[in-house]
Amino acid sequence: MNRECPDDAAVRWQAALGQSLRSPTQPLVDRIVVLEETASTQDECRRLAQDRPGCLVMALRQTSGRGRLGRRWADDRGRGVALTVSVAAQSPERLSIAAAVAVCESLEPFAGRGLGLRWPNDIMGEGCKLAGILIEQHDPIALVGIGVNVNQTHWPADFDGLAVSLRQLRGAEVDRIAVTIAIVERLASTLSHSDAELAAAFARRDTLAGTTRTFTLGRETITGMVERVDPLKGIVVRTEAASRTLPAAATSLVHSRR
Repeated sequence: MNRECPDDAAVRWQAALGQSLRSPTQPLVDRIVVLEETASTQDECRRLAQDRPGCLVMALRQTSGRGRLGRRWADDRGRGVALTVSVAAQSPERLSIAAAVAVCESLEPFAGRGLGLRWPNDIMGEGCKLAGILIEQHDPIALVGIGVNVNQTHWPADFDGLAVSLRQLRGAEVDRIAVTIAIVERLASTLSHSDAELAAAFARRDTLAGTTRTFTLGRETITGMVERVDPLKGIVVRTEAASRTLPAAATSLVHSRR
């Protein structure tokens, strides 16, 4: 069941987000909904946006978050940030890279160190996943879902060695409201960048080029050295037979533990 936050924490979140994000200098969001708990901010944003951009839905706890290609996003138990913003429909690849760059740049001050980007849109810290992005198209809008590990200190067995939080990177608790505001403000900026600017920003933080990785494309498994990442088109992998360009929309990286 979805619950609008009735307590002091909810009032604080709503006031802080409203004050920072609903202003003439921040054109991305004009409606804000804070939920105490929800299964998926993505589903709630689709319902509440009513086919209009500018709706931000965030939850203090998300219980059934999902990631790209149907992957599960761990229940944050009130320690992460889970939000979805409705924007005008556009290329999902462009939205993906703009969101990835925005989240990475906005989280670095909280992490206290530089972060990396793992194609197509994972934000990485010390080789582990810190944040992820889910883009869903529902013309005339698109939903940009963002999940960030903020104050977690322990992980389920299937995430151990694969995930990391800002708290673990920084060594201290991090303000989730400040993280949310920073992400949305930065996303409003990166969405206005050119494709070339986004590609360059992604390349500066790319963690895959020059490494040997395994990918799945449909029922096929491909292993090879990553020659080049074009975040708007796909990834070029050199196998024993030849170089192949794997399309962004249908390719999945096989994750390995540290």
